[in-house]
Amino acid sequence: LGQKAMVLLRGEGFHQAINYAFVSEKLENEFMSSVINFNQSGLKADNDPVRLKNPLSEDLNVMRRSLVTGLYGNALHNIRSGNTVGNLFEIGSTYLKATGDQLQKSLFSEPLKLGLMSWGEDSGVYATKKPTVIQLKETLEKLFQAFSISAYTFKQKDLGLDHAHPAQAVVVNIQGQDVGYIASIHPRKLETDKVRVPIAVAEIDLDTVLQGQPRPLRFKAFTKFQPVERDFAFVMAAHSAIGDMVKEIKKSCGASARDVLVFDIYEGEKLVAGMKSVALKVTFQNSDQALSEADIQALSQKVVEAAHKSVQAILR
Repeated sequence: LGQKAMVLLRGEGFHQAINYAFVSEKLENEFMSSVINFNQSGLKADNDPVRLKNPLSEDLNVMRRSLVTGLYGNALHNIRSGNTVGNLFEIGSTYLKATGDQLQKSLFSEPLKLGLMSWGEDSGVYATKKPTVIQLKETLEKLFQAFSISAYTFKQKDLGLDHAHPAQAVVVNIQGQDVGYIASIHPRKLETDKVRVPIAVAEIDLDTVLQGQPRPLRFKAFTKFQPVERDFAFVMAAHSAIGDMVKEIKKSCGASARDVLVFDIYEGEKLVAGMKSVALKVTFQNSDQALSEADIQALSQKVVEAAHKSVQAILR
């Protein structure tokens, strides 16, 4: 399963990094004053790492609590060597002290993590306008799809991490459980390290993601009834989460909403300050019967009501 993840990430243009499990306590604390660890056992890391009794040097005196510090160091080395665009991943163990009831089983925990690091902006034929942090999000989505994981969400949240941009960070949730995060590196950190290109990072708990793998493939018979597409444009507060609206629409329409696609977002002088316009394409389809005009009207009304209920959006 780990090999499958490696093959997919390489196909997405990521190179594999292998860093020491020993790190500098000072360097790790400078990069992250606190560590967020998501894992199925419920263990939580404190700010006191697992120290080595007889370290080789002060630069390798504790066990790493996260893959992010090492990957960030790799990114800095590449950028300072002239490689201003790149993608790295690492799969490896992190080391935490057990707390609470877990102390009865073991003094330590070794959760397996996946870390991703992307920096710079492509140019030329393969250039993309998407921010680096969005590209990381899409990479994780492809990874989840490869493992037949469909019940996942990304929720924007200030992680409270020194290295993470508070407005460009999300928690990754799978089947109701937080498993990791994606974030842009804070501009303050980039300025301190004299970095002039954007950097984004992601770290997820692989023990949880790979739990129950491999999952059996499930097939559905093709429906013979024609799908129907309808476009909607909503006006909402600029800070409103579009994902919350999409989630509520799918919940309200159930299986009849085969797909909900966001195809346009507008913020400009034609709208009231602090507002944005979001355009959706919703595909309706039933597997057992054709949709009548009355059915389509009823489903369209559910879309409008769900949008207003979730983020107070108003149909344009």
